[in-house]
Amino acid sequence: MGVFSKEDRIVISQLYILKGYGAKRLVKEFPTKDWKVRSLNKLLHKLRETGTTDRQIGSGRPRSVRTDSNISTASESVQSWKDALQTHCTSLVAKSADRPASLKLLLCA
Repeated sequence: MGVFSKEDRIVISQLYILKGYGAKRLVKEFPTKDWKVRSLNKLLHKLRETGTTDRQIGSGRPRSVRTDSNISTASESVQSWKDALQTHCTSLVAKSADRPASLKLLLCA
């Protein structure tokens, strides 16, 4: 659905309810708004079905995944990857003892 401001939604719903304006009529009456007929039809359908143009409670992705335990688990995982990478990098530097210093810098940049 297109993005309509809160004011646009109010105007659209009032003109639909009070004067019976449809999507095509709204596009014709407000040419500077760049509204699309399909977006208006979806908004009007939502208005007919629910009685409002507002977002429904509970719609969208829940944010319950950001719990303290999940955050700490992710932090521990990142830290273990950093530790493993550092260990690997240290072993590469040890193996390349006879290599130039620039190679060592590239290995553990």
